[in-house]
Amino acid sequence: MKKQLRIAALIASFFALLIAASCSKPQTALINDFDQAQEVSNKSGKDLVIIFTGSDWNESSKTLLASVFTEDYIKKLSKKYVLCNIDILQDANAADEAVLQKNYTLASEYAVQAMPWFILQTPQGELYGSTAGAEESLTQESVISLFESFADRRKQLVTLKKKIASAKGTEKASAIDAFLSAVESNRREQYEDLIRQVPDLDPENSAPAADGTTGLRGKYMLQSAYLDAIGKYQNGALVEAGNTFFAVLDTAPLTGAQKQEALYMGAYMHAMSGETEETTVIEWLEKAVEADPDGEGAVQIRATIDQIRANAAAASVLEE
Repeated sequence: MKKQLRIAALIASFFALLIAASCSKPQTALINDFDQAQEVSNKSGKDLVIIFTGSDWNESSKTLLASVFTEDYIKKLSKKYVLCNIDILQDANAADEAVLQKNYTLASEYAVQAMPWFILQTPQGELYGSTAGAEESLTQESVISLFESFADRRKQLVTLKKKIASAKGTEKASAIDAFLSAVESNRREQYEDLIRQVPDLDPENSAPAADGTTGLRGKYMLQSAYLDAIGKYQNGALVEAGNTFFAVLDTAPLTGAQKQEALYMGAYMHAMSGETEETTVIEWLEKAVEADPDGEGAVQIRATIDQIRANAAAASVLEE
């Protein structure tokens, strides 16, 4: 039995060495599968560069793939980066449907706004670079310079993330807030575990926030409500999603602006459901205005109330 265990351990070690060796080999072609590229990045400890292109419709993308990312250039960059190409094709017959859909989803998740588009992130998934590949920057020298221009941003995020690991209590709550405040807004959902930790780390709502204010418990209870509401919304339970925001009003130490946000989002979800009377929705919106009457959101909410009333009046006339 012991001999079998030793053999199994040797086999496992052998395969581990094979994986390590494959990760250390110079890359000579762009990886077209995101999951594979992410795995290689994680195992090799190299940062991941995602290059979004539209090779069958975008001229800059064609130039980038043909003239910039040559085999020798990829090999050179792969000493420091894992290079992944996500091609957003218009020709539905050019690739498998599942691959096309996955690539479009990735472009949406990374908030890609133009082609080509570069994403840089650490092996742990911290995104520190997101930018378009401008026409004038499509040379091998300028692409390297572009990547290196994000060095300070990378250092900032890595440093802030490390502070979280070494902190406790309210200090950790503040460290999480500082890190999440530095993260791209469209990437914060991936840190759900950190978001949900903060309320318990700041039970007295006294931790210093990154914006200079004090108190993080209410802020992150509201953010946790967003996370809960997203799941309910995706399942079509809009009323439940709205009630998630209302529940925070009774349990979290919210500022006036945060109360306004919770009331507005709760009312919005109920209105979207079509199951709640307009008069009730308006009552919630009026309470939202009262929560922070001089805030930036109050003007928009008042306009929303006026629009709902105008729509109701117009519908009443048509019925007559």
